[in-house]
Amino acid sequence: ALFTTTCRINHSCRPNIIWVYASNRHLSVYAAKAIASGEELCASYIDIYQSQVHRREKLMRRYGFKCTCEVCSLRGQAALLSDDRRIRLLDMRSRLLAARMSGEEYVHDELAPLLGEIDQLVDVEFGGVPWQKMSFYSSVSKLSGNTDLAIRAANLAWNAAHAGFGTESQQVDTCAKRVAQLESQQRRIQFRVCFAFVVLAYIILYFARIAGN
Repeated sequence: ALFTTTCRINHSCRPNIIWVYASNRHLSVYAAKAIASGEELCASYIDIYQSQVHRREKLMRRYGFKCTCEVCSLRGQAALLSDDRRIRLLDMRSRLLAARMSGEEYVHDELAPLLGEIDQLVDVEFGGVPWQKMSFYSSVSKLSGNTDLAIRAANLAWNAAHAGFGTESQQVDTCAKRVAQLESQQRRIQFRVCFAFVVLAYIILYFARIAGN
């Protein structure tokens, strides 16, 4: 399909919008963060979790231009720190994706610190873009073997989806279903634990009465 308006949107390695293709060939554009009046709308043409050198090489090879966005214009220590943050996010995304594909479950101590690190990295490098956080939080929720952590991450994903895509979006609906599923699972676990304690208490009382007779 040809999108005569969105095809004119320029690239930035720190985009302020995101475009989402739907199954009905509909293209939606969402604000990735607060956009000032008069600010140019920019999307990313490539995966932004790469170093400055790799981003520029890919953009030149695919689209024929040298990126001069605010991030690619960084020099010295600022450029190195930016690269470090993006490569760290790439590493986390790759590890989480590999674990999801293999069916592996992370333990609580491995996953819980990631939530704070994701927040910090995305806030500093991208200005707190909600949709980026949403994908990480969703992965943490699906990988956690700890129900409390899974629910916490799922709620963070829901909040990020709500902020990034709006109340009526498919992303919000998907995240809300995940939260409901986990909370229902937690209630079933709590019921089973309570039931087990009641049965155990009844057995102890029963044998105490026998011993008393």
